[in-house]
Amino acid sequence: MLPEQFEHLKSAIMKLSKEDRHAFGAYLDDLQCRKFDYRRLTTADLGWLEPWFNDETLRARLGGVLPLKTWLEFASTTDTQTNRVATKNGVPVGVVIGEPLETGTSIALFVDPSARGQGVGREVLRGALLEHPTSQRFFADIEPDNAAAIACFQHCGFTKSEKAAEPEFLRFEYTPDPTEEPA
Repeated sequence: MLPEQFEHLKSAIMKLSKEDRHAFGAYLDDLQCRKFDYRRLTTADLGWLEPWFNDETLRARLGGVLPLKTWLEFASTTDTQTNRVATKNGVPVGVVIGEPLETGTSIALFVDPSARGQGVGREVLRGALLEHPTSQRFFADIEPDNAAAIACFQHCGFTKSEKAAEPEFLRFEYTPDPTEEPA
């Protein structure tokens, strides 16, 4: 885009109402999250998952899925969870774990450690929510010191709940509006 085209576009956007600028931004966000393809997690994913779990932060947050090979064998064959890999140009960028429960779908997310802080988690989460029926209720239990995860889920429309599964976690909930796409 040429500089004068950019200035013209910027000027046109700034003339929009605040609500219309917000809607335009949400539309652009939606286009961004659709850049990912989603597929089922399989045992063949162990090769690229292992280096991710060498990351100290990821291992500390998700140590409950270790040993990784055992968890992956379960996660790739279970009918009780929806485990999806988000890829961009065939390269894995994130994993979304969804477990349907009586009260809604418990959702967890992790991204390639080298992609942290770039909005990838938000885009992967929004894309995963778009894949699910809008009648569902989602919740995530997040450690209080995990500011990045809290910000990611809040940006996607999750709000803090008063109830948490365990006292060391904060619960965030999201009930989609059938007439809207995730924030």
